[in-house]
This record gives sequence, C-alpha cells and structure tokens, in this order.
Amino acid sequence: MAEVYIALLHHPVYNKRKEVVATCITGFDLHDIARTALT
Repeated sequence: MAEVYIALLHHPVYNKRKEVVATCITGFDLHDIARTALT
C-alpha cells in the first residue's frame, strides 16, 4: 500500500482588514484528521 501524508495548513489566515493573524490547531482539527486517515 502506498504511503499517504496528511497536513493541516492554516497560513496565511486573514482578519476582516486583510491583516495576517495567528491561528491554532484545536482538538477538533486533530480528531478530523484522525477520522480522515482511518477512512
């Protein structure tokens, strides 16, 4: 079976004034990635 790599990218993230702002990975994001990897 071929190897598959999954990445979650959140850059750049802009606010309503089109400025780059910080972001974070939540537990929900990690669960979504894990669920996708299993299916």
